[in-house]
Amino acid sequence: MIREVFVSIPIIHTPVGNLYLPVDTVDALEGTAGTPSATNKFVTGGDPILTQDKTANAIRGASGEINITAGTPSSGQVLTAQGPSTVSWQTPPAPLLRAPGDFATFSNKLSSGPGDRILIEDAADGFTKKYLTVATLPAPSFAKQEVVANNTITTTSTSDILCQGMTVTPVAGVYICFFTGSAFLGGYMGAGRFVETSIYQGSTKILGSIRQFVDQNNYYTPFVCFAVLTVDGSTAISGRWRVTTNTGTMYGYRTLAVIKVG
Repeated sequence: MIREVFVSIPIIHTPVGNLYLPVDTVDALEGTAGTPSATNKFVTGGDPILTQDKTANAIRGASGEINITAGTPSSGQVLTAQGPSTVSWQTPPAPLLRAPGDFATFSNKLSSGPGDRILIEDAADGFTKKYLTVATLPAPSFAKQEVVANNTITTTSTSDILCQGMTVTPVAGVYICFFTGSAFLGGYMGAGRFVETSIYQGSTKILGSIRQFVDQNNYYTPFVCFAVLTVDGSTAISGRWRVTTNTGTMYGYRTLAVIKVG
């Protein structure tokens, strides 16, 4: 005679295989309700469907469970790691607050000079004092020399000659130089017929300053010659001009100005 035998095997079928549970973690599946405990996290709740206990004292980390042993947190506390597998509730440190007494008192100065220090933070709160130090900067050196004339002059020279009154000899330094005025060339317009103005440093013509223009009688053309020059204090800077033919006339105000920038 064959006798039926029923055997309870604690197996849960999952999409990836069978989950074998220790016998002491589940109740028998006959519909008997159980009480959740550390060794019985799954109960039947009176029916044959397993129900997980909602109470847990661990969270899952990359390397396993992290045990949460702390009790109920207080207001403002944060969860802080105590090690690779333990966390607890901790009160964060109070923010560092500055008080007026943390900074040194010093009288104001109307001006600062090289070596003066500006206090950023005092050491009253235990931190190292921090300062900004005023650097030694060269004082700006701007100076102008200028000559101006207001008489009419003419030339028939085909080589550069000094424009009357347009010369200065400044002290050593770097200068921005301007030579300005208005002029015209007598006769008719044609190829190769022009007035030319330029700036000289000593006997050297500054090619970048050259201006050439053509105009007929009584139609004046304004010009501006420009150069940046470094001089030694003994060399003159001058404005010069010439024509290629006929007579050139310079009328009204003309100016040579040099501005020291270094």
